[in-house]
Amino acid sequence: MAYLYEALRRVKTGKRFILVLKGYVEPPSALLDKVLVVKEFLPRHVLIELYKLADVVVVPSLAEGFGLPIIEAFAAGKPVVSLDAMPMNELNNEDTGYLIRVCRQQIVKGWPTSFRLNIPCLDDYVSKLVEAIENEDERYKNLLMH
Repeated sequence: MAYLYEALRRVKTGKRFILVLKGYVEPPSALLDKVLVVKEFLPRHVLIELYKLADVVVVPSLAEGFGLPIIEAFAAGKPVVSLDAMPMNELNNEDTGYLIRVCRQQIVKGWPTSFRLNIPCLDDYVSKLVEAIENEDERYKNLLMH
């Protein structure tokens, strides 16, 4: 979440936006006017309604196993902002959303296996968030064509 929070700090736009996060996280106090955290359990039908209410879905994962949030967002007809890394870029692309460039990778050693974190380019992260927030017409044009 640190990279998403840092990108949000840098976003400059005249449009008002709120990021709704589902999970047990605490956003930095400087972002409390831009971030709403939903910590309680949500029944499936309520989670689906959250997707439907969103203008765009941000998947901040640095490593993703399957990409279910991307599929859920597409099922709700929403564009996605995600990293340009597997498996996210196998589902999401520039026709269906926004891909954030990966600047570097970091190997996290663990047991029984190690895994790779994809570290986003912050300037590109900010750029893609601003584009998703500001370009309402463009946001859905490609989705409607697919």
